[in-house]
Amino acid sequence: LTVVVAPSIGEEGLDIPAVDLIVFFDVVDIIRTIQRMGRTGRARDGNVVVLATEGKEAHKFKTEYDKYNYMLKSLSDPARVFD
Repeated sequence: LTVVVAPSIGEEGLDIPAVDLIVFFDVVDIIRTIQRMGRTGRARDGNVVVLATEGKEAHKFKTEYDKYNYMLKSLSDPARVFD
């Protein structure tokens, strides 16, 4: 098992094509989440795990996840947003 532990610079500055798993230990906004998720799946399918505590952090994760799903739907059907 190869492990890389990185601060927030890892969400933008690293290009390691064989990353299989990303573990978030904090909940961030949707743009940073997408940047972090981009670290995996470059050479093959990867997974993302978010560790969030109950309460405020879990609520923030759900809010950001809903934004992410809305963005995906908007990209697949632009008329839905720009009509």
